[in-house]
Amino acid sequence: MRTSLIAILAAAGAIAAAPVMAQTTMPAPTTDRPAVVTPAPITPPAARAPAAQRDMGNPTTGMRVTKIIGTNVKNSAGETVGSIDDLVVREKDQVVMAVLSVGGFLGIGDRKVAVPWSELSFGTDSTITYNVTKEQLKGQPEFKG
Repeated sequence: MRTSLIAILAAAGAIAAAPVMAQTTMPAPTTDRPAVVTPAPITPPAARAPAAQRDMGNPTTGMRVTKIIGTNVKNSAGETVGSIDDLVVREKDQVVMAVLSVGGFLGIGDRKVAVPWSELSFGTDSTITYNVTKEQLKGQPEFKG
């Protein structure tokens, strides 16, 4: 029994080794002449087109978003009608709406109302004006975005 098991294992080993032995080997190097490798010609990379410059505007004349959010919004009579809670931006970095917090006290009981960005006006002293009354803003639908 033991000899037949050894015979079977030897046969299995020979069968498994046959594909390995059948692989081709690399030809022996010839001594005729060494191969000459010519380098590929070096071509300079194509000139890149200048990257499109985005108009970033003049940062000294604009307002930072962190300064806009939280700013009180007043009407033409100087009454505070709300404060800017958030901004709605479309693709191409275009602000389209300002979300105002109306009513409430310290964020409790307030309503969020979206108003067109183009209707807000900015003063040189960082004031923001929107010509409506507080009651008109409270009557607008609540922003749920």
